[in-house]
Amino acid sequence: MLTEKTITKGFQDYTKFNTLYCSAFPKAERLPIQFLMNQEIDAALTACYDGETFCGFYSTLTFKDITHILFLAVDDTLRGHGYGSDFLELISQRYPDNRIILDIEAEDPTAPNCEQRIKRKAFYERNGYTESGIEYDWRGIPYKILIKNGTITEAEFDAFWDQFE
Repeated sequence: MLTEKTITKGFQDYTKFNTLYCSAFPKAERLPIQFLMNQEIDAALTACYDGETFCGFYSTLTFKDITHILFLAVDDTLRGHGYGSDFLELISQRYPDNRIILDIEAEDPTAPNCEQRIKRKAFYERNGYTESGIEYDWRGIPYKILIKNGTITEAEFDAFWDQFE
C-alpha cells in the first residue's frame, strides 16, 4: 500500500525528488519548485512511497472544483509496476468531488518522442481520463487537456489559470 508525504525544502528525500523532477521533465516544461510547494494557492507536492521506497511524486493545483495534475513521475527503476495508476488513484481519493485535469503533449508523428506521447495518452485513458477538447501551446509545445469526473470548457480552463497570475 502506498503512503504519501508532503514535499518541503526540508523533506528527507528532497534530492531524490529533485533528481526525478529534473530527469522526467525537460527544463522548458518545469515550473519553479517554490510554486509547486505554495500552499497559499492550494498547490500540493506529494511524494509516494511503497514501504520505505521512494517511488515518485505528483504535483497538483486546485481551484474550486478543478484539480490540475501538473506533474506526475515514477522513478525510472520502478516503471511498469502500476505505480503511476496508483498515484492517479491517490489523487482521485484526495479530491473525490473534483474534476481532475492534466496536460499531455499532443500527438505528432514528426515529434522525436511520438511513441512516448501515444503510450502516455493510452495510459491516462486506461485510468479513466478522456479528451476535453481543449488544446493549447505552452512554450512552443502543443498540449491537450484530459479530464476525469466530468467536462471542462475553455472558459473554465482559462479562469482556472487566471486565478494564479
